[in-house]
Amino acid sequence: MTVERGTTLDRYELLCHLARGGMANVWLGRLHAKPEFERLFAIKTVLPTEADNAVFRAMFLDEARLVSRIDHPNVVRVTDVGEHDGLPYLVMELIEGDSLDKLMLDVRRSGGAIPLGVALRIATDACNGLAAAHDLADRSGAPLHVVHRDVSPQNILVGTNGVAKVIDFGIAKGRDRTTARTSNGVLKGKANYMPREQACGEDVDARTDTWAMGAVLYYMFAGHPPYKSDSELATLRMAITAAPIRPLPPAPQVPEPVRALVHKALSHDPAARFQTAGEMAAALERVTAELGARMSANEVAAFVRKAMAGRLAMRREVVAQALADSAKRESKRTPVAMPVALDVDVLVEIDGDASSGTVGGAVRSNLPAPPQGGRSPRSRLAMGALAALCGGVIAIAAVVGRGHAPGAAAGGASPVPAALTAAVGTATLTARPAPDPAASAAVTSPSPPGTTIPAQAPTTSATPPKARALSGPPTPRSAPPRKSRDDEAGF
Repeated sequence: MTVERGTTLDRYELLCHLARGGMANVWLGRLHAKPEFERLFAIKTVLPTEADNAVFRAMFLDEARLVSRIDHPNVVRVTDVGEHDGLPYLVMELIEGDSLDKLMLDVRRSGGAIPLGVALRIATDACNGLAAAHDLADRSGAPLHVVHRDVSPQNILVGTNGVAKVIDFGIAKGRDRTTARTSNGVLKGKANYMPREQACGEDVDARTDTWAMGAVLYYMFAGHPPYKSDSELATLRMAITAAPIRPLPPAPQVPEPVRALVHKALSHDPAARFQTAGEMAAALERVTAELGARMSANEVAAFVRKAMAGRLAMRREVVAQALADSAKRESKRTPVAMPVALDVDVLVEIDGDASSGTVGGAVRSNLPAPPQGGRSPRSRLAMGALAALCGGVIAIAAVVGRGHAPGAAAGGASPVPAALTAAVGTATLTARPAPDPAASAAVTSPSPPGTTIPAQAPTTSATPPKARALSGPPTPRSAPPRKSRDDEAGF
């Protein structure tokens, strides 16, 4: 299917495009549960060009199944998963903020540097989130051996609430992932942030992610990743050969306990690194306390809001415009209801024998009689409504007569329309006062054409009438939402 803003995926409307990853788009989406309930989400969809790729689809669904099991404040939560017209999608909580990569970009543009306490707090949050993934087990308690394999500044979100969260487990490795078992030896991840064993396509474990977290810390203090060259191929060669990494700036810019922690995390020997993300998080807490650099979430939030003020303001404008555009689309899809007089009670009754071509009829209204000298506006409104209803009854009776008149030749015209026209032409419109609550509803009996039946005098009959009664104006039907089509695919 073609995906653009305004596209509706089941209950979710795509408002605007936020980002594009390796095999997916990320959209700002909105849930419409009830008119008075509205919530925004981040919705991840497979690229339309890859929607038919069985491998990509399997990876996408694997990610949904894996991340939905992780319930931790430092991992972005998945709230729903589905498929619409062959396009899989993933619904995630929306974080107000941006990636660590964008935060660092804004800090460097302003000529500043990320504070020590902020860097340590972000790294600790990310390690705690990774630890939750590493500790994931199945229902029997057996570990799933999850490895993210793509830990990088692009995949750590820093919110305006001062909390960092790990995202994008699309290439994560796990014991129960179907795609991981069929892709051994395939290089996945970013060469700037991967250790030697991952760059060589060897087996990976939790220590692969702790090396990547060391590379993220290195980036926050050095301003560049451990491995960086003129081309991606040259950068990958540095990772494969375990090229020496330039040391971090000395104290006081980077305190010695931090330099030692990063050096351990970036060891080329997996046995010399932090063995789990939980172990690394604990080490970060100790160093933070030793240096007196502890910062609360509110302090981190204040720094993030100031550093990314321009970016966040622009994002809010985009969201506001997307919501306004959605409101315009909704107004075009909503039909306008016809005005209805609340004090009009109209009853149309038709009874007769279609086979004989004779129909008796009466039309009545409870409107009071018009004053002398002319009809009141209410009466004219009622007369117009009655005329419209009579036209509808004539059309319905014509179709019924055409299908049931005995003796009519195939494809021939039925005499019923003419008879109906003559009968309705002789019907008398009479006004009556408001009905007595104790009285029964009036029912007309078959009558010869031209007979006038008083509306105030109900009649009874042992034989029930063969015609149907139509009461009140037709109820407007809402048109179904229209799906827009475009070839831009949201890029």
